Parts: sequence; structure tokens; C-alpha cells
Amino acid sequence: MARMLPRLAARPALLALAAALAAPGTAPAAPPPAPATEQFVFFMGGRSFGSERFTVTSRGDTLLIEGVLLLSEPVERQLTTRTRVLGRDERLLDYLLTTNRGDSLGLRVEADSLRFFAYGPGYGQSRAFGRDGRRPQILDNAVASHLWLLARQLARDPQAKTALLALVPQQSWQGGLERQAPAAASALLEGKTISVQRHSLTLAGLLTLMDTDAQGRLLSLRVPMQNFEIRRPGYQAEAGAAAAAARKRYPSEALTVEGGGPALAGLLTLPAESGGPWPACLLLQGSGPMDKDMTVGPNAVFAQLADGLAERGIVSLRFDKRTFVINRDKQDKALYEADNLTLQEEVIDDALVAWRLLASEARADSKRLVILGHSLGAAAAPILAAQIAGTAAPAPAGLVLLAPPGRDLLSIMLDQYRYLNAQGVVDDEELERSEYMARRLREGQVGADDVIFFAKPMYWDSVNFWKPWRDYGDLSAPALVLFGERDYQITAPDRATWQGALEANPRPGAELHLLPGVNHLFLHGEGKPGPAEYGMPGELDEELLDLIADWIRSATGGR
Repeated sequence: MARMLPRLAARPALLALAAALAAPGTAPAAPPPAPATEQFVFFMGGRSFGSERFTVTSRGDTLLIEGVLLLSEPVERQLTTRTRVLGRDERLLDYLLTTNRGDSLGLRVEADSLRFFAYGPGYGQSRAFGRDGRRPQILDNAVASHLWLLARQLARDPQAKTALLALVPQQSWQGGLERQAPAAASALLEGKTISVQRHSLTLAGLLTLMDTDAQGRLLSLRVPMQNFEIRRPGYQAEAGAAAAAARKRYPSEALTVEGGGPALAGLLTLPAESGGPWPACLLLQGSGPMDKDMTVGPNAVFAQLADGLAERGIVSLRFDKRTFVINRDKQDKALYEADNLTLQEEVIDDALVAWRLLASEARADSKRLVILGHSLGAAAAPILAAQIAGTAAPAPAGLVLLAPPGRDLLSIMLDQYRYLNAQGVVDDEELERSEYMARRLREGQVGADDVIFFAKPMYWDSVNFWKPWRDYGDLSAPALVLFGERDYQITAPDRATWQGALEANPRPGAELHLLPGVNHLFLHGEGKPGPAEYGMPGELDEELLDLIADWIRSATGGR
């Protein structure tokens, strides 16, 4: 399901504007910097889309940092920033960001409060938070000069003793900025290997990695979930021999799925050896504008799954979701504001076309076809199978359902908000606003063009009255139903629903498993589950791939 996080996407900044409040301590002051000019480059998905150049000037006991950001996406724009800090411990005085369209956004420290403001064509708000005896330090993960200041703060307190609290002004959000002690790592600077300190920070549930040198000089910042990076020119974080790079790739052929909306890029992945026809499956992603690989942060889950199935003699077809293509060039990739969008248009129409393509593929056995869905895609799988039954296409021989919802999507989303509120990722105001919007939807107190939770009421009608477990009861094909023990998004009530559905509709081959130690993406993690771990790279277990492949072969009558 979609990650339920605060809306941190900023206008005009790209990511989260925050103020970090550091509790007073006895850490040594950083040496005063010499007047200098610094430059950093911004990347999204490995592609450069902007840069920032800022100057650092000492004016008595005040440090002035002034910068210019030039951004090319989603539109060309110029931002200017001005930050003032005081003394050798660099206590924040004020911050201002302005844009070439007239927006101004920033904060200032007052006697007993921090006041945030956002004015201009896109804004009009001001709000103060009590200081509560804490000393503020600005942090903005889309302004390199603020990251430069944070790196100096971390160098003053290398053992992670400083408590940090983050405030996001445009959302009036506040919460902890969790920090772990830095770890030693290696990287490249101007082609030479250097030793760096790698700091792991978590803001609003998002894992953020910051690299500095031993003196606290900022080298890079990466937000894996957003595929976003700021780095010094010539710097490259070395990931080592990444498992994904070492994983064997299997032959894939490009094709196009055209289900009535935009043309969607697809990939047919095949076993390496000659032979066939092979059992085959259609892959359906979870909620949100997902690409064909179901990329979440550094993890391309469906790409891994397709290779794992090909290694085990199973063909697969995956394709970009329609909402991915519609939203690809938007700044806010979570919007579902297209008119007349329902689950049918989001998933089913294109999946029907993809199913016919897979059934017509000579190397796929048309009598041994399976639908494999994850989360929202798992809920769509029985609905898709029921619609296939009304066509001339071959019926699915089975369904593989990874984390299928067992309740309406709105209830699941609200449970996620409550869980993340308990973790401090979502604040009380955001939770109350979400519960209020959910009540409006359920009571019909919304207009047809209102956008609630990033979608119009027509979309919510299509997923709030679904009962895919009942659609499964009308089918004859068995299902392999898998849940992750560490999944905080699809939980015990959903498992109970599907357990009941399988017991009420017994058929040979139907199975349900709760897999230990894995999260919603079926990747392993430790500790209390949360969205931050989606920013960590992982690999699908061989045991999971064996379980799925063995079941597909058995369910479709293969060896």
C-alpha cells in the first residue's frame, strides 16, 4: 500500500524544509570557517536537475550564508537563500528563501518561539512553535547550505548525543530527527578513494544518509526513498559490490501495453535456457504511481522477482502503471487527480490487455498462466480474474497474492496514520485531519471534484466497496496468499479475512503463509517496522522465490 507520510514536498523547495532543535550541550564549537564559496549538484533518479552555489561570510560573531539554487525540473526556476547563525556554536537567527515567482518562505527565532512563514502566490501562512528551552539549528534537505551547517553540527557531537527535533513549516509539522552514530565508509572524490563518515538520519520516517569528511565538511546527502541526492562535484559514494549488481539478469524483451490510456512500457522476462512453453505470470504492483519494476527507494522488487522466477523456469510480464506515466513529469508524484479514475482505469483495463499479450506469447504456456499481485495489485487480482472469465482469454490457473488487503483501503490508510502517529512520524494534527477527511468521504460530504487523500471521490468509491476475497470465492483457481510478519500496512485483520476466505472456499492447492521477519515489500528488517527501512536496499529471499515458483508449477500442473 502507499506509504502514509506527512506531505513534505515543498513549494518551491523540492523536499522537506525543517528546523532541527538541538538540546544544549557541552560539545566543542566547530572552528570558524574561512570565507568561502561552495557548490553542490542535485540529482533525482541519477539525473542532474539543478545546482546550488553559496557563499559563507563572517561578520563579527555572525555567520552569513547566502546561496542561489538553479533548478530545471519540474520547471525552470531560481531560488535564493539567506541564513544567519550566531557565535562559534552557530545558533540560528533566521532564514529566508525566495523564488523568482514571488514566494518567500522561512523562519526567525524569537524570544520564546520559532516563527515559520510562507507568503506569496502559493502560500499565505505564519505559525509559531514554542522553543521549550531548546536551541534551534536549521535543516533543509533541499538546500545544501543548511546541510553544510548540519554537517558542522554533527562534527561537534560525533557520538550522536544531541537530541534533534524537526519542524516542517509549510505543513506545520514537528517530530524527531533520529540520528545514529556515524559509521566509517569509503568513497571517491576526484577519482581517489577517501575515508568518510556516513551519518544515518531519519526525518518523518524517511531514511537520509549524509557523508562528511573527518572535519565535518559536507560531501553528499541521499534520500533513497525519493531517489534524491545532493553531492559535491567529483564526489561519488561507493556502494561496494551491491547485491543487485551481482544478481544474474535474465533475458527481457520490451513490449507495449495499450489499455485505453497512455501507452505503457512493459518487459517480458524469460528463462535463460531454450525450451518451453513455460508457466508464466502477470505481475501487478501495489498502490501509487509505480513503474514496471515496482521501485521503492533503492529496491526494484518486481525486477528481482522477475529474475528469480526466470531462474526457476517461469516467464513473467510486468508493465508501468497508468498512474506512473500520467504522473511521471509532475513534481508531486502522489496525485491521482485525473478525472474518471477508478481501480478499473488504474489497474484492470491495462491488465486485461497485458493478460492477452501474455496468453499469446508462444514461450508462455497458455494453460499455465498465473496472476501475481502485491498489495493493491493483490486485491485487483481476483477482480481481474473474474473479468477475464467473461472474455475469450484463458482463465488463470492460480493467483499469487502478496500482502492482499482484507479491508477497504480507507480503513487501512487510517490504521497506517495511527501507527505512524504512535511512532512520531505523523503528528496529532495530521492524524486528526486524516480522520476528518475519511469521515467526510464515508458520509458523502464531498463534491465530485474534491481531492481527498490525493484522489477524487470516484476513485475512493471503487476501492472502498471492493471485496476481492468474495471475488476469489467465485473463482475455481486456487491462491497462494503470503503475508509478512513485520508488515505494518497489511496486518492481522487482513490476514483473518483471507484465512476465512480460503476456509470458506476450500480447493486443492490453496495455501496461506505468514513469513517471519519480512516487511510489506517482503524484504527482511529488524526492530520496530516503519517507513525508514524502505530506504534500505534488500534482496528477496531465495526461500520466498522457491515457495512462489514451486507453488506456480504445482498449481499449473507442472513439475
